[in-house]
Amino acid sequence: MKIIQIKRSASGTIKPVKERIYLPRSEFHCRYPSLFDMTDPVRWSTYHRSDFKKIEGTSKDQFKFQGNQESITTGMYPKTGNFYNPFHFARYKKALKPVKKALAISEPALWYDRLLEQQKNMAAYVVAQVNERDPDILINADNNYTCVLFSLPKPADEKNPKIWSQFLSVYLIAFANTLADERGINIEMVHRSSFGCLRPSVADCGESVRVNLGLTPKPYADCVIDAIMFLQKLVKNQNAFEIPFQSVALTNTLKNYNKIKSTKTKPVEIQLKDTLWNTLWAPGDSSNKSFASQIFRKSVVKECLVDLIHNACLDHPLEDIFKDKKAYNKAFVEPLKKVLQSIKLNGKSLSIQLDGDDLTSYEWGEAEKVVDDEFWTLIKEMAELLGATKKEVATLVKEQKTEDLHSCFEAWVANFIFQPKADQSVEDGNGSDSDEEGELEIKGEPQTIHAKKIITATGMRAIQLIHAVSRKYLHDTYQIDPLYLTFSASQMYYETDEALSKHPIPVDYVHDKLKKRVQTNVAFFDVNHCNTTHEDMADEIALIDKKDRICAIDVTSATTREIHETLVRLYEERPNLEIILTISSGLKNEQAMGDYNPYGTVRIFSKNRESLDVIYDDLVDLEEQAGYLHPKESHLIRKSAKLAGMTPTNASILS
Repeated sequence: MKIIQIKRSASGTIKPVKERIYLPRSEFHCRYPSLFDMTDPVRWSTYHRSDFKKIEGTSKDQFKFQGNQESITTGMYPKTGNFYNPFHFARYKKALKPVKKALAISEPALWYDRLLEQQKNMAAYVVAQVNERDPDILINADNNYTCVLFSLPKPADEKNPKIWSQFLSVYLIAFANTLADERGINIEMVHRSSFGCLRPSVADCGESVRVNLGLTPKPYADCVIDAIMFLQKLVKNQNAFEIPFQSVALTNTLKNYNKIKSTKTKPVEIQLKDTLWNTLWAPGDSSNKSFASQIFRKSVVKECLVDLIHNACLDHPLEDIFKDKKAYNKAFVEPLKKVLQSIKLNGKSLSIQLDGDDLTSYEWGEAEKVVDDEFWTLIKEMAELLGATKKEVATLVKEQKTEDLHSCFEAWVANFIFQPKADQSVEDGNGSDSDEEGELEIKGEPQTIHAKKIITATGMRAIQLIHAVSRKYLHDTYQIDPLYLTFSASQMYYETDEALSKHPIPVDYVHDKLKKRVQTNVAFFDVNHCNTTHEDMADEIALIDKKDRICAIDVTSATTREIHETLVRLYEERPNLEIILTISSGLKNEQAMGDYNPYGTVRIFSKNRESLDVIYDDLVDLEEQAGYLHPKESHLIRKSAKLAGMTPTNASILS
């Protein structure tokens, strides 16, 4: 049975799926034909947990839980990770149609590793090619990261690096989509908050733009490489934007705004500057945020700007536009002027008056054969695994055209997710403990390692739980007063530091004297940490003191081989370590790159069984204290993904 059917109109275009229950967790805007009908701009680049998006059939207050905090406010939830999985709710539970026989079976973690390696290889290829063409561009995919991070020199007057990154992302998407259309590759790049999913996507990431290549062939990566090089040309040609910018209507709007916002003690004097470029980065409201920041307050305005640029790029080949001053101005300068001229007074605030009606829909030109034998082998085998028909697979592989490729895979993944293998033994809760015993070779000698795991709500909650049980373990085992315990998370997800310093899970302690020469810091690091500032990073082992007994590593983007090698290296270079805890977010790179079933995984690797059981029991206790039970429906999906080789396992990590 297929829950999601690919249906086409008379013209051959795919009819979009409108039932929101099947839409991805992180919605995005597609300007070319796509499988899902994601037409509400408020929901773009948000998650299920967002107050704007909501989960189908619930109110915004229903999908968050207090957890272990004594009290909690709205702004704390992203730092605590206390969000219910969508399958906690009735409408999602009912949408699941378990089947007697698993739709897909494969070797343990085979597809988890294979898809990660595909993304890592593509990211490394883009970085290498850009570096070869211009070594001065700041670009990296350090530590075998699955995405590319790059940045270009920011205007000094723009104080917020995020705004500049969003500015670059708009042009990058327009350039990449134009080149894909010109070359008949017909793969669309989109703005999207989440990464590790099928379609290529872009997101601002602090000082850098993050590019996720998704499931794409090497010729598409060449489009991205060329798009980055064109973007660099655009930024270097700042003179094209240093033209007079005047607008009577906008000037009058700003005068009225200034009157409304000014007080006797604090006058407001927002005004246009002498040139378009200077205006973009000048204060554009009473809070001193730039005019450019107005463009990125609403997703729909950002997408309108992409369209305006892309429209003009379709008139001539992109390379020719860069050689023609008139065409260059029409394609890259005029769109900015039009958007800024759309700033209107909305009550007491300024806003850009563009909406969904101002967006454009596009059709691809003639699709060309895409040559990349390794990619098509991967596509064939993955499609077969996900239950595609022989005819569907044969059509893809024979023609080797990428148009509708991602829509087909989104349908196959959705059918796989919503039809897990039935299992009456599965219950709400922590999932199976995956108790495992294996050997690691440490300095030529076998070391027995014991392992367990626990499933929780999100990756951030996994981080919080690890922080709590690490403190408790050090207190209970080594009588370390928690007042002396710190943590380090410089090479972690950017919200980790604030989450653990301001909103840690409270743990009951008896305050004791600090024992000398025993661990006083819990070190966290990401195995595949990629620095948005492109600065040199310290070796992660150096973050862990030689006397440390416990540490935590984020392995969300790590293959099982990378996790294995990291465990070996840690135990070799930090022989006092007893316990290594790993964190992973289930949506990033597991479940066939699907975007439906969020969860966080904590894995415990210990040199002795007693410590393993102590940590595991403490994790379970914290979940019980919070009253949190991860829904069995989510476990069913994950178990099916495990059978299909789409998730890591303790056994595959230790082998």
